[in-house]
Parts: sequence; C-alpha cells; structure tokens
Amino acid sequence: MFVECLLKIMPTFKAVVRKTNKRNDEKYPVSIRVTHNRESVYIPTGLYVGKRQVTREFELKDQFVIERTNKTIRQYEEKLLDYDTEELRVMSVKAIAASLSKGNRKVSFSEFCGRLYKSDPAKYGALMYALGLAKQIGYDSLMLSDVDRRFVTRFRMMIEEREIPASRRAGETKTKKLSSRIKNEYLMRLHHAYKMLVLELGDEAAKYTKEDPFAGMKYYKPDAPKKGAIPVEDLRKFFAFESKMPRQNMIRDMVKLSFCLGGMNLGDILTMEKECFDGERLTYCRHKTRNARADNALTSIKVQPEIEDIVKKYQAAEGELLFDFGMEWDRKTSRNFGMSVFRFCREANLPQYNFYLFRHTVASIARNKFRYSRDDVGMLLNHRGAMTVDDVYIDDDFSINDEINRKILDYVFG
Repeated sequence: MFVECLLKIMPTFKAVVRKTNKRNDEKYPVSIRVTHNRESVYIPTGLYVGKRQVTREFELKDQFVIERTNKTIRQYEEKLLDYDTEELRVMSVKAIAASLSKGNRKVSFSEFCGRLYKSDPAKYGALMYALGLAKQIGYDSLMLSDVDRRFVTRFRMMIEEREIPASRRAGETKTKKLSSRIKNEYLMRLHHAYKMLVLELGDEAAKYTKEDPFAGMKYYKPDAPKKGAIPVEDLRKFFAFESKMPRQNMIRDMVKLSFCLGGMNLGDILTMEKECFDGERLTYCRHKTRNARADNALTSIKVQPEIEDIVKKYQAAEGELLFDFGMEWDRKTSRNFGMSVFRFCREANLPQYNFYLFRHTVASIARNKFRYSRDDVGMLLNHRGAMTVDDVYIDDDFSINDEINRKILDYVFG
C-alpha cells in the first residue's frame, strides 16, 4: 500500500531530445524530463546525440545513451525513496529537480584534464585531443562517474573507426586510420589523468567510481614501421630550395645537418654540448638511449664539408649547448618541427616527407646502394640493440661511419 501511494506522488522521468535545441555542430543535448504535479523541468545529462541516434520522432534509439540515461533515472528514483511522502507531495517540480541534480556528477573529469593541460601543454596535448574525440560519442563535459568500462569501450570503438586526412595538400581526399601509437597515447593519457584525479579525491572517489575502468586493458600492438626512402632527385631539390621565410630555411638547414651526420636525431642536435665537438668530429652519447645501453650509446662522426657552413652559422656564442636554433628539445618542439618540415616540402612542391624519413633514407642508401652490412648501417645510425659478445671483443672504429657517410653524400650531392 505504501509503495502504491508513493508511486502516485513520485515524479516521472524520461530521457528526451528536443529538436529545438539543435547546436551549431548539428548535435542535440539529452535531458531528463522531470514531471510532477503536471509541471515539467529538464535536467541536463551532459550527453549529446546526432540525428542518426534518434528516430524521426526524436526518440532515443542509441542503446548506449539509453542505458546511461536509464541508469541516471534509477539513481534519481532511489534518491526519492529517502524523501518523506508528504514533503514530496508539496514540493515543486523545480525544487525536486534542483535537489536531484545537486551534487550529481559534480566531479568534472574534463575540468581536471584542463588543469593538467595548463600545467604542461606539451605533455598533455594528446589528453585534450582525446577529450575532443569523446565529444563525438556524446560527452561535451565528461564527469568522473562517466569514465567507466562502457565509456572506455565506446572510446576504443570510435578511435578504431576514426579516419584522418592522409595528406594536408589542398583538394586531396585520401584518409588513413589512426596509428597504434596515437591510439595508445590517447588511452594512456586518459588513464593517467583518471588515476591522478582518483588519487587527489582520496576516499571521496568511491562515491563516483567503483573500479578502475582501464585496469587490465590491452593496448594496441605497434604498427610495423614503414619502410622507404626519399628519391635522390627529391633530396637534391629539398636541400637546394630557398624559402621566402628565413625560419623555413633554418628548418631545411637542420634537416641537412641531420642527414649529413648519418641521420642524427633532432634531440641530439638540440642537446649537443660544445665539449662534443673538437673542430672536426662530433663525439656524443645518443640522447634517446644513453641510459639504456651499456656503452651509453656513444658514437662519433666527422663533420663533412657540405655542412661546415651550417655548423659555423648556428654555433651558440654562449652557454653549454653547441647549436642555437632558437628552440629547446621537448615533445612539443618535435611536433612543431615535423609540421615545419611538411610546410617546407609543400612550399618546395615536394611530397610531405616526414623528418625521420630522411634518417631512413640514409640507412636505405647505405644498405641498398653501397651494400654495407646491417651492422654497419646500425652503427652509423647509432641504433644498436643489446650489447653482444662481438661488441665486447671488438673495439668500435668510428671511421667506418665516416666512410659510409662520405659515400652517401657523394651520391646525393655529386
């Protein structure tokens, strides 16, 4: 009898999409309509849908959104069971809606991610991009309580299907899938932010989440590296081209410096110290692997005449660093440098070659044109793996690097 009486005075709930609320991005907000004493108000859910997710009558048909809104409605109904029946009878629908939404989903995962991004834009840029992608599955404002296994599953499905332009050239329509590296970056950044927020909340986190939705998740296997080499005619055209913008010519000089030093990494160029250069040779430990190899990734290579002017032009007058290109080494710099190389290629009317493809080209020419062994090529690139018995017994002869490098430069520059 009590339950029947309570049901008569309890508000009714329904997840609705109002066609008059269309946004500029062609999406519609999903709300919970609360009806009580013949009056209705709407509580935002933070979910958004497109036309394909609703029927012609604007009824929800997306099963994921239906399940999420049903869960919210059940939570509202459970909260109302704690109310006094007489109190509930006389409350206005606005008061009920305000009471139900008060404190509901109050911990914003999106806002926390925004704070992380402001603290370190280079590190958390991928996190903000992942949040942008989350909007495509209905989350304009992602709350901590939304980040569950269903969300992770939906997010994975979306990034697996997502396609991006294969080229930035105007008029091209070719697309490609996201790489495994990028998909893993999005997932790892989301997981990292999730753990940090839970740690910050402490015991209070239990109110919004029961388990780590990323725990036990399998990441994507790395894509097989793309092989290939830049045609020698394009190499010559790239290095000979003069841009109208001085900064773009500096980017070209940095690529040439890398190419003519056996495909040296950008990180090594930007972190090279003065003590590494004796006026003739560069002797240094590779920045990326110096702490992972028993030999500290030591290598040495002679500065050839093709780049003597570049070395002299960009030598730093002050400080410990050898070169001054007006930039510091970090992830953001690497990304911006790569985009600058693309712009230079476009200006020179060349395909948009990736910076690291120049390094691959060094290896391909050495191996396929001059038939040097893979070990010799690996030594030139300073790309050797674990130390072998041979590495222990045989002293490194870096003049082999000079020999290979000289042949490559003669072949390219004539």
